[in-house]
Amino acid sequence: KEYRRKGLGRLLLVRILNDAKKYFNIVVLHTDTEQGDKFYTSSGFVKGTKYVGASHYLNLYKRM
Repeated sequence: KEYRRKGLGRLLLVRILNDAKKYFNIVVLHTDTEQGDKFYTSSGFVKGTKYVGASHYLNLYKRM
């Protein structure tokens, strides 16, 4: 699709995570697509089921 691979998703994610650092220590998410998996792992998220229902998580306090 023409809107993919332009960096907009990464820009939005970085801004969201910067704001999330003010309130949270961990971001937990679930994705069931290969594209989502690649995007989040390349953005620093760890694959794993450490949290119920999650496919990925990110410790924000380590990124400060």
